[in-house]
Amino acid sequence: MLEQVRQLYQDYLIRCAKLERERQPGDGLLGMGSSPDKDPCHDAFSESLAQLLSEDAQSASSGEAFRILEYMFQAPLGHRDEQLAYWMLLAVHGLTMNLIGCLDSRDAAKLLAHYREDYPRFERLPVQKKVLAALKIRI
Repeated sequence: MLEQVRQLYQDYLIRCAKLERERQPGDGLLGMGSSPDKDPCHDAFSESLAQLLSEDAQSASSGEAFRILEYMFQAPLGHRDEQLAYWMLLAVHGLTMNLIGCLDSRDAAKLLAHYREDYPRFERLPVQKKVLAALKIRI
């Protein structure tokens, strides 16, 4: 399942980069032109990821869940400058609740420590607070 998740992320990031390259000055301004942030690729990425995670999450081992979650939680960190993709990469953390439920206490504790370090308290969005709460429950 990790390879499928990676492929979804890679395809999405390639599409976002293409949208940025093709952006014209004023796109989306005053409702004119197409705005890259309204492109259907964002919803398609989120929906595909949600479907993949919901189908396979119940059968994931703690180790497999850990590797997928680690990948998903690290992904936004390398794309902070790519505003088109960054916010979606953060938002899809909300899709991880089923996988978090597969973690044993040791794996949950490792992810919790890294997540706290990677996403400082003053920068956390509501979805990140939910992730932290879910990880704490697993410890």
